[in-house]
Amino acid sequence: MDRQDPLIHVAHRIDRIATKIADHLLDLDRIGEYRPRVRRNPKHDTDLRTGSCGADERNAAALREAHGLAHILRCSTWQAASPHFDHIATIRRFRQNWRRIVHHAHPPRTSPNFTTALVAPDLVRRTDIGLRRAATMPSRSAYQTEQQRHLSTLTSPQQPYAFEVLDRSAAAAGVRLCFPFYDRRLVEFCVSLPAHAKLDNGYPRASLRNAMAGLLPEQVRLRRDKFNFAGQLGTGMARHRASLLTMLDAQADMLAPFVDIDVARAAITQFDQSMANDAAPLFAAYRIASLGRWLARRSRPVAPRAKFHIVHAGG
Repeated sequence: MDRQDPLIHVAHRIDRIATKIADHLLDLDRIGEYRPRVRRNPKHDTDLRTGSCGADERNAAALREAHGLAHILRCSTWQAASPHFDHIATIRRFRQNWRRIVHHAHPPRTSPNFTTALVAPDLVRRTDIGLRRAATMPSRSAYQTEQQRHLSTLTSPQQPYAFEVLDRSAAAAGVRLCFPFYDRRLVEFCVSLPAHAKLDNGYPRASLRNAMAGLLPEQVRLRRDKFNFAGQLGTGMARHRASLLTMLDAQADMLAPFVDIDVARAAITQFDQSMANDAAPLFAAYRIASLGRWLARRSRPVAPRAKFHIVHAGG
């Protein structure tokens, strides 16, 4: 490609500014030995957050020891650092140009993005669902305070969606759900806590862990991981793959206004092939099955209600 190509020129500019932003992150194997800082202006410095709670070098070292650096980053230095500067218009424009360059150099993968491509294109256009989704996504900008990040997460659409799913599932099993950690006073208290009270020495939910000292076994209290049910869900759904594909073909006309049928078929076919790295196809298949059953129930004719006649006694 010609060196005068504007894409190459933009790439060089991006590379220069990325180097200025993250030059002391290049030696990330020593991430716990210092606190990287990025100069915003002569009067104000902003810590480059190493975690969602603005963890300091002690937390970074503990997380690295527990999970490994590759598990924490899963991306290049530029990808890790640049989203934290979205509040700077220049950086935001560079990131947009960078995505265009990558798209130009590497054509899109044949496998669809099951998180965004599952929705029918016409529905996406009519509802501006992409813009609406982007507006509700929690910001990763370092300009946000921890309280702002926490509140943004609590008010995201994911919260009511989870409650709706849990409520229907529990009701079907005859179980009454209680959510003591969603008591309003407790939520307000947790949102008000500083970052170090939430992530301390590499341990998330630090205040809760400290409160449980002496009440829970240490192995439980200090456990960092949690159970991943995707494997069991995938194994169970794989047993019914043929039924899912049959349902998709039988209800294609009913599903088409809401779902891209080709993407849906790919999700059902592939969901157990990439569960170790990407659970998006699995959850896409689950949503397709749920939507299909819901639409089928709505389309059933409603049985006529019994008519009651009031009979008056006497003459």
